[in-house]
Amino acid sequence: MKKITVILMMLFFATVANAQIQKGNIQLGGTLGFNTTEVDGNNRNIFNFAPRAGWFVSDNTAIGLISTITSVNNDVFDPNLASIVEQKSNGFQIGAYARFHKNVVENLYLYLQPSLSFGSAKSELNGVETGDSSIMSLQLAPGMTYFLSDRFALEMNLGNLGYQRNKTDIGNTEQVANTFNLNLNLSSFGLGMSYYIK
Repeated sequence: MKKITVILMMLFFATVANAQIQKGNIQLGGTLGFNTTEVDGNNRNIFNFAPRAGWFVSDNTAIGLISTITSVNNDVFDPNLASIVEQKSNGFQIGAYARFHKNVVENLYLYLQPSLSFGSAKSELNGVETGDSSIMSLQLAPGMTYFLSDRFALEMNLGNLGYQRNKTDIGNTEQVANTFNLNLNLSSFGLGMSYYIK
């Protein structure tokens, strides 16, 4: 049985050798990401889902559209209640991206993906809505693509370098936050899969 399994695996990998991405290919895919942090017993969980569709304008270079759904849950201290309460934020963004691939070994590509997106978010504290936000986000994300076959590929992005402008309306007041971040580690990564139409 083991010999049959090994032979089948060798045949499978033989069929996926030299997968290439070329001008005219269409890429359908997305990433799923989760990041969790605990500080002094307080948790912060971030979940995001980013489906996308791209078209290769040249070999190894694609442009496309991306959307992102994000959910953030925080445990924060409320001085009025003298206790830890739950803070939530849910947002949606849509934008454009480019992706530049570099083949390093058979079936494995490294990539850089700059993107620009716009969106909105709603936040609440202990179930009570606290504000609406408009968001502009500019990011540069590195990652890897590994082809399982000629058309299917696994992807992993490894954090990002980014800028975000967040304008929040809270009652009659307006707050603007500008955030720069560099997060290139395995505590914040996204896994995804893509299908290539050739």
